Amino acid sequence: RKGGVSVFLDDTSAANDYLSQSAAASKVNAKLSEAIAKALNYRLKEANKDFEELAKAYPNHSILQYNLALSYAQLGNFSLAAKHFIASYHQDVNNHLSGIFGAICMDINRNLNPKLVEEIGENLENDKSLKPVNLYASLLSLVSGNQSAMIRWLEEPKEPTTLNLAFDIITAKISNNDELMSKKADELMKILPNDIIANILNFISKNKDQNIKEYAKAIQIYFNDKNLDSNAFYHGADIIKKQYIKLLQISGLLTRERDRLRAELKEAPKNINLIQTLAYVDIFTNDFDESYKLYNEVIDEFKINDAGTLFLASVAATGANKIANAIALLELTKLNDPSAVENRAALGFMYQQIDNIKAALIQYSKVGNVGYNNEFYDFMIDN
Repeated sequence: RKGGVSVFLDDTSAANDYLSQSAAASKVNAKLSEAIAKALNYRLKEANKDFEELAKAYPNHSILQYNLALSYAQLGNFSLAAKHFIASYHQDVNNHLSGIFGAICMDINRNLNPKLVEEIGENLENDKSLKPVNLYASLLSLVSGNQSAMIRWLEEPKEPTTLNLAFDIITAKISNNDELMSKKADELMKILPNDIIANILNFISKNKDQNIKEYAKAIQIYFNDKNLDSNAFYHGADIIKKQYIKLLQISGLLTRERDRLRAELKEAPKNINLIQTLAYVDIFTNDFDESYKLYNEVIDEFKINDAGTLFLASVAATGANKIANAIALLELTKLNDPSAVENRAALGFMYQQIDNIKAALIQYSKVGNVGYNNEFYDFMIDN
């Protein structure tokens, strides 16, 4: 679900459409357009900072809150994304996507508010401009797990937009409609032939039933001569890096990608996007010392200290057996994003490792019993 939702979040056309409908051609909208242009050109972190600054000056601007939330979601920060999606929605309940994306982000973080879902559902029913079967209600069904509602939308004639096609692909997969999934993936490829996520979805639709050896070989064959948009991998949404790296891991091609990044970084040693990408890849190739060194460079020299970067630096520090540094980095993430479950759980694990049970329990109590699976951190109990 998280991967599927991130495909929707990567579609910035809705933000542009909504912006163009705004009646006021104000200064904030001009600056907002500039920030959106950065996001569309894979300058996500720059765009996110611009949105943050604008939101401080114009906290009641619904479209601004929506775009700030969208940038957080694309960067993988679903807790802050939820906060700003919901703020946008309550400023304009006709912006249904804000409310729905807010609910989905909350669901990803295991803290879904049923009252919010009920409120969104009621507002959808009261919106007379919507057909009985519509995209918004179907997206909301992704949270509730109502497959029948999603399938009704799947069967509905609609424009082949990237958002519609992405949702159709995911709905077809959920409902085990392999033939339709493949067909919709082909349609998406015609629109976005060089897009990494579109290619991944297309590959999965054609190869998902193979055994692991055949699957790994198919990855090598499929992606070997693909002219993919490398800018998206270096500078794009968080989901692009994660999904592409997973495929490279399965196929055994990740070390080759790491070596290629190292070579490129030698030619451009101060390219921040290359540094961050290599640091991230290093985590998955177990090159933790290099990863930690690179993240330190990102934080100290380039002054990038968002919660996501600090968390990944803590992962690298943990892998490099620098426990005190990992704890310090995780403590810093709380300043930027105090509600992030993943960071809190990881901090609890680290305190538990050094036998500071009291500090660990404080972090666990903040997380609660949400059944959250941490992507990088886990622990074993010694009997």
